[in-house]
Amino acid sequence: MLELKFGQRGLKLLFLVGFCGEFPMSLLARYPGYYDYNRRIVTSLVREGYLKERKFRDYDNHIVRSLSLTKKGMEHIQAESPAHAELILSHELSPSSGQGDWKKTLRLHRSAACFLAAHQAGAYWVPGEEKDECGRTQLTYYGAYEFHTRFGMDNKGSRASGIMVRWNKIYALYFLGDHNMRWAEASEEYFRDQVLYSPIGQERYFAGNILIGNEWALAESLVTHGVNRNTRMIHMETELPIYYTTNDQNGIKLLRAITEPATPSRLYRKLPQLADHLHDFTEGLLFDLQYVSEYYQSPRDHKFRIRPAYGYFFDFQMDVMRKINNTNAQLYQIPDSVLDEIISQ
Repeated sequence: MLELKFGQRGLKLLFLVGFCGEFPMSLLARYPGYYDYNRRIVTSLVREGYLKERKFRDYDNHIVRSLSLTKKGMEHIQAESPAHAELILSHELSPSSGQGDWKKTLRLHRSAACFLAAHQAGAYWVPGEEKDECGRTQLTYYGAYEFHTRFGMDNKGSRASGIMVRWNKIYALYFLGDHNMRWAEASEEYFRDQVLYSPIGQERYFAGNILIGNEWALAESLVTHGVNRNTRMIHMETELPIYYTTNDQNGIKLLRAITEPATPSRLYRKLPQLADHLHDFTEGLLFDLQYVSEYYQSPRDHKFRIRPAYGYFFDFQMDVMRKINNTNAQLYQIPDSVLDEIISQ
C-alpha cells in the first residue's frame, strides 16, 4: 500500500491530476524523476482507487490513456492538504474531467502539457490577485480555461492552451505533441484580442506564439508545411514570431530563455564575437520558425529569394536543422552550456 503523505511523490501526482482535470499517461515521461518509478506509483494509485484510468482512441486511432481523480483520491487530498483540495474543487484551473467526451479530454491533455511545461520553467501559476501582481516581476502562467472562467471570455475556436506573462510581454502557448496543428489565424487573433482587452493585457503586448512538441523532429514538418501559403496547418506568414520548443529538459530551458526579456543582452555578453549578427543568431538560437524557414527552399517555390548564408544553433537543434537546411547554408553549433549559463544569471 502506498503511503501518501505531504511532500511525497504519490500525493504530488494526485495534486497534478486534480489541477489538470485529466492527465495523459504519456506525459509521465516528462514529469520530473524516473519514468519507471512514476509509472509504478500511478499504477498503484489506480489499483488502490485514488485515480481512474480511461482509454479511448484519438484522431489517428491511437490508444490514449487518461487519468482523473476519484472520490477516494479527492477525499485523501482533503485530509492531507485542505488548501490544495479547495483549489482543485474550485475548478479555477480546469473542469473536473472531460465528461466522457474524448475531444474535451484531448483539450484537457493539451492544457496539462502546457501547465506542466510552464511549471517546470518556473512560472507562478496559483490563481488569484497575487499572480496578477507577480506578472510584473516574474514569469506567470494562465491556462486558457482559467482565463475564460475568470473573465467570462470564451473562444473555443482558438487552439491556445494558455498564456505566459513576463513584464510587459505575453506569449500564447500551444501543445502539438507529435503532430502539426490546424490553424485559423482569425480565431487566434480573436483570442489575443480578448487577452489584451482583459485586465491581464493592460499595458502589455503579445511578443509571440510558443509551440511545444514532444520531439525536435516535428519542427521539420512545421517548416515544410508552414511555407505553403495555402496550408490549413500552422503557416509562417504571421505578424508574430512563432517559437518552437519541446517539453524535454533542453526544451524547458529554451522556454525560459524565450520568455526572459534579458536573453538577447545575455547572449551578447556571452558571445561577443557574434555581436554584428546579434539579431540573426538570437532568432536562430531561440528557434523562431519564421527565421528557421528561411533555410528551407520549397520544391514548389521557383521564385528567387535571398537566403541566409549561415546560422547559429544550439547542439540539440542541429539534427533537425540539418534536415531543414536544403539551401547549403553554413550551420554553426553553439554549446548547450551557453543556454545553461544565460538562464542561470
